[in-house]
Amino acid sequence: FNLAGFYLSNVIISNPKLQEAYCRQVKRLALNHINVFGLVASEAAYRVGHKWLNELLVYLKDNVRYVIDEMAKITSQIRIIEPEGTFLLWLDCRDLGIPAKELNSFFVDKARVAFNDGSVFGSSGRGFQRMNIGCPRIIIQEALSRIENALSNY
Repeated sequence: FNLAGFYLSNVIISNPKLQEAYCRQVKRLALNHINVFGLVASEAAYRVGHKWLNELLVYLKDNVRYVIDEMAKITSQIRIIEPEGTFLLWLDCRDLGIPAKELNSFFVDKARVAFNDGSVFGSSGRGFQRMNIGCPRIIIQEALSRIENALSNY
């Protein structure tokens, strides 16, 4: 249900030894505080959120398809890595010819679109950007339009 803003998660660990080790780490890192709003939101999501979740999954799938289709019209130099369980797309920008260390600045400064720079996820992320498509389609349309304009002026 993506309730990250409520600082609550559910972890299911069937192996008792792993569960014990996990709990020790949670306590050591002081991550064992519960947010009452998170509890209420989580319960509501599980009790009555299924219809919303099913509709959201369809919407997100359509957003993925939309970005893939539209990006192909904009440029063949950005390849989309389809998500396997999130609403975050990986954009393979290595064919753009923009040095990896300048890539994120290009998107922020020239296209005015904020992505996560792939390099923060390790050396294999260099040349990639991470795009959040968990938003209204109009925002994605605006982002793609900005990218198209920035690339045409590059």
